[in-house]
Amino acid sequence: MITVFDIVTTPMFKDFRIFSGKRGLQNPVSGTGLLDWESGEAITRSFNRGDFILPTLVADRGNPAGADQCVVSLMRNGVSAICIKDVFFSELSDETRRLSEQLAIPVFFFSDTFSI
Repeated sequence: MITVFDIVTTPMFKDFRIFSGKRGLQNPVSGTGLLDWESGEAITRSFNRGDFILPTLVADRGNPAGADQCVVSLMRNGVSAICIKDVFFSELSDETRRLSEQLAIPVFFFSDTFSI
């Protein structure tokens, strides 16, 4: 079993910054997902419990409430972690941060893309 901690402590992820949800670093990861345009019901259909999600939140650029709603939907779907490329957002609301802490689902931000 691989955990969120196992992934984010590899050199490839060294620049990821944790925003919230530290208690969930031992969450097991059962899959991965890339999110760009999905929202609402599409999140529920497309992403599974335990998925390690990498979104840009491009569909919600300029709409912080929409970005929060997307992240909350992912958390309520039981993903293992959410790692947001900070091209459009570099923070989320205090309410979303509190939910991340409550559900123990880590949220990270990162700037650079990575290569092997």
